[in-house]
Amino acid sequence: MTYEYKITIKWPPQCRSRSVSDMISRPDLLAVISKFRIVVDEIAQMRAKFGAWKSELMFSSGGLTVFFEDKRDVARFAQVMALESEPVKLVETVHDDNSST
Repeated sequence: MTYEYKITIKWPPQCRSRSVSDMISRPDLLAVISKFRIVVDEIAQMRAKFGAWKSELMFSSGGLTVFFEDKRDVARFAQVMALESEPVKLVETVHDDNSST
């Protein structure tokens, strides 16, 4: 199977700028990475509709690389991952008691 497209998602903030050996030797970081991989795989499974996908099995300090056959799947996946990776804060709305405005 040929995967023409790839996207690399940075690890969660507490895992960035660390060596591979540091991340693997610390159980707390390893748990964060494992949970992150599960979330990424679940999102890829839900968003890939036009072709196959796979996540890289080799560990990299730069992040997790996910491969896709179809560029539409990359776009659909990237949309969701942008929200997952950097959560958007909701802006507090103020209720206006003046109904004439």
